[in-house]
Amino acid sequence: MLAGVYQQQRIPEAERLNPEDVVRALNAAGTGAELFADAAAIVDGIAPRLKPGDVVAILSNGGFDGIYEKLPERLRELGDDGSERNR
Repeated sequence: MLAGVYQQQRIPEAERLNPEDVVRALNAAGTGAELFADAAAIVDGIAPRLKPGDVVAILSNGGFDGIYEKLPERLRELGDDGSERNR
């Protein structure tokens, strides 16, 4: 799951990461990848898919719009027993 690059305009155009290209290349190589608008969309997209024991790695150069707090909060909302997950 990828999101856009924060303040991409501050990076020289030739050095910018293009998330759409990354997602396209990963999918072409057989690795499922999705592009999301922001941290909230990622949380909404991933939380229902997670199962006990899953590990999530968040790679960011900053606070990423509070995803570090938003994801655990959403998982708590879904309940420890997963009853609302995988609907």
